[in-house]
Amino acid sequence: MSKLKKLTAFAVTFVMLFAFVLPTGAFTISPDVAGTNYEEAAYVLGALGIMVGDAETGAFRPEDTITRAEFARVSVSVLGLDDVAEASKGQSNFTDVSTDHWANGYINVATSQKLIIGNGDGSFAPEANISYQDAITILVRALGYEPAANSKGGYPNGFLIVATENGLNKNAAGAGSEAVIRGIVANLAYNALTINLMEQTGFGSDAKYEVTDKTILANKLKVEKGSGQITANEYTSISGNTALNDDQIKIDSDKFFKAGNSNAKNYLGYMVTYYAKDNDDGLDKEILLVRPEKSRNKTINIVGSNMHKVEERQVEYWKDKDNDKSPSKARIADNAVMIYNGVYVDYDHNKMFPDGEEIAGNVKLLETNGDDRYDIVFVNEVTNLVVEETVASSFKVIDKYGNTPLTLDPDDSNYKFEIKDADGGQIEFEDLKEWDVLSYTISEDKSLIIVQVSREKVTGKVTEIEDDRYKIGEKSYQKADNYTADIKLQDEGTFYLDALGRIAAADQTASVGTDYAYLVAGNLKTGLDSVVELKLMNSKGEMKIVELNDKVKFNGKNNTEAKDVLTALTSGGKVKAQVITYEVNSANKVNALKTAADKSGESKLVIDKYNFTKNFAGNDVVYKSNSNKLGRFNLNSDTLVFDIPAGAEEDEFAVRDYNMFENDGKYNIEVFDLEEDLTAKIVLVTNSDGKTNLESPIAVVNKITKARDDNGEEIERLYVAYDNKMATFDTKELGLLVKGETGSQKALQQGDVIQFRTNSDGKIEKISVLFDVSAKDTEFTKTISEDMQIVYGKVAKKFPSSMNVTVGESDIENYALENVVVYSYDSTKTSSNVSIKTAGDIQKYDESNPSRVFVRIYKDVVKEVFIVK
Repeated sequence: MSKLKKLTAFAVTFVMLFAFVLPTGAFTISPDVAGTNYEEAAYVLGALGIMVGDAETGAFRPEDTITRAEFARVSVSVLGLDDVAEASKGQSNFTDVSTDHWANGYINVATSQKLIIGNGDGSFAPEANISYQDAITILVRALGYEPAANSKGGYPNGFLIVATENGLNKNAAGAGSEAVIRGIVANLAYNALTINLMEQTGFGSDAKYEVTDKTILANKLKVEKGSGQITANEYTSISGNTALNDDQIKIDSDKFFKAGNSNAKNYLGYMVTYYAKDNDDGLDKEILLVRPEKSRNKTINIVGSNMHKVEERQVEYWKDKDNDKSPSKARIADNAVMIYNGVYVDYDHNKMFPDGEEIAGNVKLLETNGDDRYDIVFVNEVTNLVVEETVASSFKVIDKYGNTPLTLDPDDSNYKFEIKDADGGQIEFEDLKEWDVLSYTISEDKSLIIVQVSREKVTGKVTEIEDDRYKIGEKSYQKADNYTADIKLQDEGTFYLDALGRIAAADQTASVGTDYAYLVAGNLKTGLDSVVELKLMNSKGEMKIVELNDKVKFNGKNNTEAKDVLTALTSGGKVKAQVITYEVNSANKVNALKTAADKSGESKLVIDKYNFTKNFAGNDVVYKSNSNKLGRFNLNSDTLVFDIPAGAEEDEFAVRDYNMFENDGKYNIEVFDLEEDLTAKIVLVTNSDGKTNLESPIAVVNKITKARDDNGEEIERLYVAYDNKMATFDTKELGLLVKGETGSQKALQQGDVIQFRTNSDGKIEKISVLFDVSAKDTEFTKTISEDMQIVYGKVAKKFPSSMNVTVGESDIENYALENVVVYSYDSTKTSSNVSIKTAGDIQKYDESNPSRVFVRIYKDVVKEVFIVK
């Protein structure tokens, strides 16, 4: 049990300050359904436990199909029979449903209730997709309308007709026998909740069926659906003081509910639709979900810096301060209510813009009666504190800059509080750590404290200052009031941001960069002064020897002796090779280092936004190029790939990007710092074969020169026709741009065709020669892989959108030329020999002016044609 009090109302007041939208409370909706036609249904069904998101990622997957087993679960849950399903486990009536199948109990109940049937051969096909017409049929049965459906023609048309007559398929149209998607199922199930049930009222020869005033929602699930205005919670009300109990809310003037684990507390003053369930204790019903009624709530969010002028009953503000010619205006109702930092106060327009000075926070205006005069004014004014340390015995948080400490004592009955992260999740007092920025509000009567913890930071150098904004990297930041130190041009370090995105703290004494690296080795170097040295490959693929500072922040612990860090990194007598993060100071010494918290062995995927984490380790993980997924993990241009083949020498280690992966290739990997959408920041690969990627475009060599890189090392510079343009690439080192067998290699020449792979710096580190122009009179057909073939031969006939090609004496093959990239090499010219062409430049072979074509086919599609003359 947490020592902290559970704040049961009005946490949203503070969260609104930063997001400018209301969060969803305890039940959150997946981003993949938010804003779609399925959002309302997903909210309600999720709160009722009927349809929820993916257990690992939380994604609702509205466009995915749904299986028969999954729909059996939905149909049983719609009727409130989950407990019965749990009790029905342990036996199976179907050959393909084992007793330990996750849906075994649901399938048993669904079939016993005659909602769904098997295939007639003893099987159920639990993993087969369910069709739209079958989903409709099952829900029509659940509503009791099967007799009506049979009277109209039976399966499937009769059921589809009844569904339309009763609004079951409202916003849920589908194609009869085609697989139905989860979003449509959500809307069907949502509609079913409030359709009047049909029940049998006569039996035997006098069988009758009548539509009742009962619904699944009210009579099966025991859930009340209603609407009204949330007028009070345990802290305050829109009319003044409140006498509500803990965890209680009031809707309108006479309806009392328990807020429970719902989002009701977030909507003080709002007109809402609510869902409430009978409580086991027989007292107030408990709110499961509230949804603000869009047509009855009009809001304006004004960040403090956009306030222009405030009068008694009018607010002037900028929607777009930099571009608006004049401010917008909002009228305030004569009887307007003000909620200041979460608690009712007497209306005072000066609190929105005290003495013409902007507040650090926001003003939110709410209008609920359609008269275009705003009835409720929420003012949220924030104070910052930067954690230096916490004192557990007194529950004090000490500020790094000497400002007033904040006390969050759970035993003090004079106030209540809650500590939240940026997403609204609860943080415990003992989890606060140095450099956390606490942006908090305190109500005027000191009864309510709401704390939002920001762990956002930016590391770099101040490169530009304009008015009160400081540019670091690509963005500019304001400075918060709590940070009084000057910020000057060329200042560098780590800058910590508050919940409003302003600079609230800066560590300019130490780090000038945080980086990922692969730790290779380490040792204690003795001499006049003993120092710990580490050998690592940084994110640029450079092998470096770095020294540890005498005192290091190691895995979050300050002032760790360098030799103790070395000991912690050592296993079996040598430093354990692994992915790390590290920071260096201005003297280029490592002053902070972290090893990954290993969560790869957990039964479910663990994603930690705040700590360096190894999320996954596995072998033979398949890469799919169409979706750019490595197994279930997304890759993008920012994904850093450490290619460390097991047993390889250090000079074979490399840093790459996702282009190293080949379609359907299998890889042994470790994944680090996963984002919530399962995008990997870091992938460690231990079985790379070093091949070039067959998906990559071809490159036609134009010329090669010598150059030096940024470190002064000599390299080669390759000029090529590539990706339908003329381009230039540097090599990682000398000696890469060669062709031929080892021992008889020679330099690439103009007209050669290659594929190449680059490292994370975009430098060529590997090539494959596809065509040697010195053998341009020799025709061939080669299969490079299952996905890629290359052909070199004569054009027998040219058509507007295709061509016939022969290779030697072989039969004619036809190749489509849609969206093809075309290059040309003309050995008879003295300049501009390599050029970019179009499909119109491809001509039939002419003995008097001979030219052949090189064709690359990838996944049965012609990608490039290279005309060789």
